Amino acid sequence: LVSTHFKNGRAVHLASGGVIQRHQRKLVATIYEVRHYFAPTAAVEIWESLKGQLEHGHRQQSIFIAAATLRLLMPTKHDLYDELVPTWLSMWTMIDHCADWDYIWLTMLGRARKHTRSFDWNTVAPQIFHAANRIVQVPTGNGPVPGNRRAPAIERALISNANTPSERLSKIAKLVV
Repeated sequence: LVSTHFKNGRAVHLASGGVIQRHQRKLVATIYEVRHYFAPTAAVEIWESLKGQLEHGHRQQSIFIAAATLRLLMPTKHDLYDELVPTWLSMWTMIDHCADWDYIWLTMLGRARKHTRSFDWNTVAPQIFHAANRIVQVPTGNGPVPGNRRAPAIERALISNANTPSERLSKIAKLVV
């Protein structure tokens, strides 16, 4: 996907920036909708193919691409959530003050919240509330509120246009309720 349709944040084809962005958005939206038809067993294959890049990625860009691809392809209903949530929570803390990174993990953990069977969410509530506090940039202490970083263009194209402050707040609410 990335090597075919994206190259350093630009499509390989020669076209205007607007055409390229529309193509990328439509492609990502189509893949996001098609994932609902993946078999639940596809989750194992998708996780196994991306886990190495997420856990041992040497460059931030490759980690972002792996996380965005995971969010894009992972089926909603599968049996791995109870096993994956602790790993995903630790991965979420790998990059801080990045709204795009938070959006990816809020989406993944929100899906998990609906479908976990035995995971005790109360044990991670402090971590989730701390992340929520950071995401909404509530000032704490005497220092200034740190700003948010943006993911590189190619990763933002793989995420979504729905990554807005209100959408992130909505995802936080789903996660903590």
